[in-house]
Amino acid sequence: MFKNSVCTKAGLYVLGLCVALVSCTTTKKTTSSKSKVIATLGANPIYLSDFKYTYEKSLKNKDSAYTRSSVSSYLDLYIKFKLKILAAQKKGIDTTDAFNNELSTYKEQLAKPYLTDKAKVEELVREAYDRLKEEVRVSHILVKVDKEAEPQDTVVAYNKILELRKTVLNGKSFEQVASTHSQSPSAKQGGNIGYFTALQMVYPFENASYQTQVGSISDLLRTKFGYHFLKVTDRRKASGKIQTAHIMIMQPAKANAKDSIEAKRKIDKIYERLKAGEDWDKLCRQFSEDQPSKNKGGVLPEFGVGEAIPEFEQASFQLKEVGDFSKPVYTPYSGWHIIKLMKKRTLDTFTEVEPFIRQKVAKDSRLKVTHRSFIAKLKKINNFRLNPKVANKAIAKAGTTLLKGVWKYSPTHNGLKEGLISFEDKVLKIKKTYTVKDFFDYVVLKQVPKSNIATPTHYMRLLLDNYVDYSALDFERNNLNAKYKDYRMLVKEYKEGMMLFQMMNDKVWNKAIMDTAGARKFFEANREKYRWGKRANATIYSVANAQIMTQLKTRLVQPSYLVSKVKVNNVYFDKEQKVLDQNAQRTLLSVANLLKKNRHYKLELSGHIDPAEPVGLSSQRLQNTLDFLLRQRIGVDRITTKDYKNSKPVSIKDRRRNRRIEFAFYSSQKKDLVNELNLTNPLNVKVNQGVYEKGENDFVDKIAWEKGKTELQDKDRLVLVVIEDVLQPRLKTYKETRGKVIANYQTYLEKEWLESLKKEYPVQVNQEVIDQLVSKK
Repeated sequence: MFKNSVCTKAGLYVLGLCVALVSCTTTKKTTSSKSKVIATLGANPIYLSDFKYTYEKSLKNKDSAYTRSSVSSYLDLYIKFKLKILAAQKKGIDTTDAFNNELSTYKEQLAKPYLTDKAKVEELVREAYDRLKEEVRVSHILVKVDKEAEPQDTVVAYNKILELRKTVLNGKSFEQVASTHSQSPSAKQGGNIGYFTALQMVYPFENASYQTQVGSISDLLRTKFGYHFLKVTDRRKASGKIQTAHIMIMQPAKANAKDSIEAKRKIDKIYERLKAGEDWDKLCRQFSEDQPSKNKGGVLPEFGVGEAIPEFEQASFQLKEVGDFSKPVYTPYSGWHIIKLMKKRTLDTFTEVEPFIRQKVAKDSRLKVTHRSFIAKLKKINNFRLNPKVANKAIAKAGTTLLKGVWKYSPTHNGLKEGLISFEDKVLKIKKTYTVKDFFDYVVLKQVPKSNIATPTHYMRLLLDNYVDYSALDFERNNLNAKYKDYRMLVKEYKEGMMLFQMMNDKVWNKAIMDTAGARKFFEANREKYRWGKRANATIYSVANAQIMTQLKTRLVQPSYLVSKVKVNNVYFDKEQKVLDQNAQRTLLSVANLLKKNRHYKLELSGHIDPAEPVGLSSQRLQNTLDFLLRQRIGVDRITTKDYKNSKPVSIKDRRRNRRIEFAFYSSQKKDLVNELNLTNPLNVKVNQGVYEKGENDFVDKIAWEKGKTELQDKDRLVLVVIEDVLQPRLKTYKETRGKVIANYQTYLEKEWLESLKKEYPVQVNQEVIDQLVSKK
């Protein structure tokens, strides 16, 4: 096969061959010297433990594990693979910057599952699904404070929200306090934000809403917007998702009185006509001012509670039956709507909706929850320590340039080597200390201008908090190899897969494609292997019924077929005129373009005159039309003319219609014949045309190989096989079989390469170890 058809990226190659083959190292450095050796390649051992790991991973049928044939065949593949890896190491493929940069990208992806709190993610996914079964109606009071606010500003906001909550708990109306003091846009509605369900609000707000009883006041909570407390005013079963259509008359919020009255008059009139039974789609096309939807029946995307404009949403969910439509509804953003219910559905099963929820959990504010949870676990298991004295000294080095995003530190600062943060894995006996210099390097990299922060030390403390998280992940990431065998082996698989891909590309795939002289020579040396057997050049028609079959066979005997789908307007002439006017010339130019675009089309021109005109006039008009087309470089062999004179008058009142040139297009192409027969039903006829050897087509195999037509029955359809020609066996040309030659040449090159590698690294198999493996079956 061609290289590009086998694998175009190293990553894909890894997931194919390499998942089955790549798992062990080729040096003693990462494998115990006490491990048994199942084979040696020159001085390089293949350890039994490594072979067993990748062998067992490759097994699909556990019942066949450790049979002699299974072990031997897999070991043969494994040895060939290891020989190629030795060649790649010798060439230094894994030492280049490009190679290691690509490997780093793979390692980053492979590390992700190990740097996530999987249990917490699963908990949040299930929690979100359970909450989607209900909708809560909530009012809230907000005191804004920036998420990076100075401590003193945070205290002020906290004290203010605390006082407001006490006021409500002491009996003051929640709605009144919200209207007067809340800094949320919902203050005008007494803090009411309506119904919503899971995954529609920031997670802390959603959490408080679902954890608070109806009629109760929540504890204080903080989000990126500031401090809140909320009141749950209702809880109901989820409404599910609906799809609606609408007819809209625009009325902007700032429209004048005259425009507002006119918009309302229009929507009311449309509503009256709908109630009288007029067609929805027709009225939508005529009158709706929502351009994207008006020609589609006004149909809008599906939505759920909390996902649409409140007025629109409320009216939509009040519709009970599919097909019901609302009275005119006004929304401040667009104007008047009549809403029609198109579809309703309840919450999908967990299995159906899980991928969507998992995607949302990975992106919304829940991500911070899983991140914080995982960081907390890492700190605990890796014995996190922060030196507060060193931290305070480091924070004190912040200057005003930090708020501008251009802070730098002095490389001569004597505290740079001091330990700031440390981690220790006592099981693996691995310890690492992150110094002040490490932290300062992080600050230089991550700092950005901050207009919302007043003091540099506060910003430096925020950066230190982030650095603690970063260092916790960094320590864990750097020790994944030691902690998780599966991760270590998977990284090795990707690394060796990339090495293998590069070597196969250089030695086999690309070489076979680029070495055209070598491929030609290989072809000539193996000429007899590339032969055509006896072949039938056949067209196979699958036909719906006997009536269509009759039409097909009648048309097939004709040299060409009318292409009725191609229509061109007639050319008309004034009385006793033969000159082509501008309209006629434009029409003929379009005819010429059609003929140029479809080279197999032929044209029939037919001339007609009015009975009151001279008989020879139609011939002159035909000649002028023909001459015009010839000047457009349309071959004369593609045009025929028919002079009907006055034999076909079509109108007594409009005599000009009798003075005309008509156009008809014909084709000898089978696909055009099939298209004609499929005008009434696209499944009337299906056609396949090709050159077939024995065994390549069941229908061709069933009939005698001689020119002619044969009818067959295929379940509920009829089949007509037309053999155009029978081709005798012969040698293939290089062009006819180049793809197969290249594939075979690649196999040849790989075999030669492996033979040379076996000479460089003589293979010795330890039969005693194989016997021990097989005996354990």
